[in-house]
Order: sequence, then structure tokens, then C-alpha cells
Amino acid sequence: MQNDTERQKILDTTNRYHSYFDEWDADIAIGRNGPNFFYVLNADTGSFDVFAPFETAEQLEALILGDIASNIGTYIYVGTESRLKAFNMDTVNDSYGNYHPEASVQSLFRQMEVLAADNARWSEFMAKTYRSLVGLGT
Repeated sequence: MQNDTERQKILDTTNRYHSYFDEWDADIAIGRNGPNFFYVLNADTGSFDVFAPFETAEQLEALILGDIASNIGTYIYVGTESRLKAFNMDTVNDSYGNYHPEASVQSLFRQMEVLAADNARWSEFMAKTYRSLVGLGT
């Protein structure tokens, strides 16, 4: 059973990271006789993206920052991968001496469509991630 000082530190951590808890389906459960748990619910699947025990406020903070870092890493990886896959489908000028200006313009349009669609898909995710960091350090 944790002491009241550590429990207060944990609650202070949740207050400091209130914007994170406001933006994501995340919360903590403070155990009466056992471990505390940090969890993030995936609203789309109804399952947990994160479900991890912690004992101290420092461990809770590490779990929160780890989830934020994981989210941003996922965005970078998946966003880059999907863009590269879409761009690689467009192989108009892939041989030496085979330059076609019209084809290059059409290729650019297709690539811009890919970027616009991808940005639309990920913009709310990144905005939510940014909003979850607002207020930290103040």
C-alpha cells in the first residue's frame, strides 16, 4: 500500500498532464491494496492500447511520455510508409533519357493528391497529440 505522499504526487502528475488525459481516452486506477494502473483505451476497437502497472509518479510520467512518443513514432512511420508506397507506384520517368514534362506534371499532381489525403487523415491525430502537450512546462 502506497503512502499518502506518493498518492498525492501521482494525483499532481495527472493534474500536470491534464491536457493529455483530456485528449486521449486515458486514465489511471489507483489500487487500494495493489498496484496502480495506467491505461489508454482505443475507442475504435474497445480494447486497451496501453495497460501498465506503476507504483510512483515518476513511473506514471514515463508511461505518459512513452505513449506520446509512441503515437508520434507511429505517425512518422505509417505516414512515411504510406506516402512512399503511393509515390513508388508512380514510375513515369524511371529510365535515363526518358524525360516527359507532361508526365512529370501528372506525377506531381498524383503525389500532391496523396499528400493532401494523407495530411487530412493524420491532421486530427497530430492536433490531438499537440493539444495533449499544451500546458506542460508551465
